Amino acid sequence: MTISLPLPHLQYNHHLPFPAQDVIRLDGKRNYTIFSLTDGTQFTSSRTLGFYENAFPKSFLRLHKSCMINLSFLESLNETERTAQLTNGTVVVIARRRWPFIKDYFSG
Repeated sequence: MTISLPLPHLQYNHHLPFPAQDVIRLDGKRNYTIFSLTDGTQFTSSRTLGFYENAFPKSFLRLHKSCMINLSFLESLNETERTAQLTNGTVVVIARRRWPFIKDYFSG
């Protein structure tokens, strides 16, 4: 599935240069979003993470203020440390306030 989203450096709408299912995680860095892809490459966009949170499918979950993950790549949750382990070995901390929702989401 390729998502049609406007890229800010262009005057008209274009597709992202990769399909959504290839995105492992999105990291917000101020007014930029960094996409981490399955092949290890990264893509930077000058849109905020909030913009992509509303545009991406529901298979993406925001774990804290500056990180969103693709649930297809979630390997496990660590309850004692409130972290998510991804299939590429990355460990992402889950926000304290989001933990109850995420815990209920996966237990129910």
